[in-house]
Amino acid sequence: MILGRGSFIESFPLFGFDLKQYEQLFEEKLELFAELLTEQPVTWSGETRPALKEQPVYPPTQSGSLRTWIGVGGNAHSVVRAAHYGFPLMLAVIGGHPLAFAPLVDLYHRALQHAGKAPQAVGVHSPGYVADTDERARDEMWPPYAAMQERIGRERGWAPMRFDLKYSLGTLSHECLMRSIELYGSQVAPLVRQELQREDR
Repeated sequence: MILGRGSFIESFPLFGFDLKQYEQLFEEKLELFAELLTEQPVTWSGETRPALKEQPVYPPTQSGSLRTWIGVGGNAHSVVRAAHYGFPLMLAVIGGHPLAFAPLVDLYHRALQHAGKAPQAVGVHSPGYVADTDERARDEMWPPYAAMQERIGRERGWAPMRFDLKYSLGTLSHECLMRSIELYGSQVAPLVRQELQREDR
């Protein structure tokens, strides 16, 4: 199970919550969930739901525990919160290069140690699609993905989807970056122009 705040806010009015409670709601729900995972009668109180007093929770799991991760999209405070509870961390890489999340992983390990928690796994979530061939994967995945992004973008005022190549990735050496720029200018860009001209014919 992966717990996270999500990247959309439309559900707040749907369930009668105030967006100003964004942080408080997640903090309290997570605190309560951590108590529920003990599979013992729970006594808990907060401000966003009725209190519980020695409340048994059914059904118990067969194993006695439910593997639970905290999903984080890039917020350092959320990373530290996951470590505080000793939950494994699931990084939601919606865009950008995974190496850009390396500092958050370092922070997570340091926070676990500071909190006296055992080392935990770190996972990475990212959009993806598998088909029989690369070409088929592109042809099947891209149109619905682009349509979804553009529909959401119209609602939120995003610009239409466009390509952006970010060549600086984490701690890559200066030599690697310079070689990347050289190859981009001498081989990649001419090839892209050639392919675009062929498609326009």
